[in-house]
Amino acid sequence: MEDQNRRYLAEGVPLVSVLSNRFKNSQGSQAKTAQSSSWHTDHTNQVLPPNYTSLYPVELPDRGGGTSLCNTRAAYEALPEDLKRKITGMKTVNLLAGSATKNRNPDTLEDQKNYKAPSPIHPLVRTHPVNGSKAVWFHPNKTENIVGMSPEESQEFLRDLTYTHLVKPEFTYVHQWKLGDMLIWDNRSALHKAGFDYDPNQHRMLYRTLVRGDKPF
Repeated sequence: MEDQNRRYLAEGVPLVSVLSNRFKNSQGSQAKTAQSSSWHTDHTNQVLPPNYTSLYPVELPDRGGGTSLCNTRAAYEALPEDLKRKITGMKTVNLLAGSATKNRNPDTLEDQKNYKAPSPIHPLVRTHPVNGSKAVWFHPNKTENIVGMSPEESQEFLRDLTYTHLVKPEFTYVHQWKLGDMLIWDNRSALHKAGFDYDPNQHRMLYRTLVRGDKPF
């Protein structure tokens, strides 16, 4: 297990974080919104990003609020050969909050100003250490830039890659939550995002745990 975002920990359980639509940022607005939600893998700002993420729901809205997953191993295998060659070898520079990110949570942007950890450089196409398969792998909100591109060019490139080639119906799955479910995925070959298609007056709350990973290559 690994430490979580210190801002949203379960009380008395430092290895479990809470995902809730009722958290407010320092300006009194909802901390997580549809505008800040994007397809991503977890914590690419860390030198050893987590291998696995698990979610367990505590409170759920009547409908909506599912968690979407994208199989980026299958998506990579289906890419045109010229695009595979183009992105193989690309590297991303990762921060807590990239300067050109669409995530405008003021607390995250403020945290970045005081962030002292190194800015790891990771492969855009990651090799799975167990089976040797390759997958597209990134977090757009934590990508400062792709090496050789500006932050703005990098964000545009990642958006196009995501919505043109990765998140096709044949590569995606939406988990519609029921109490008692537990969902676990391998971050090394998947992207995910939360759904905001529910009544915001209803509470969506889940517990999250992460399993520490290894150095991407």
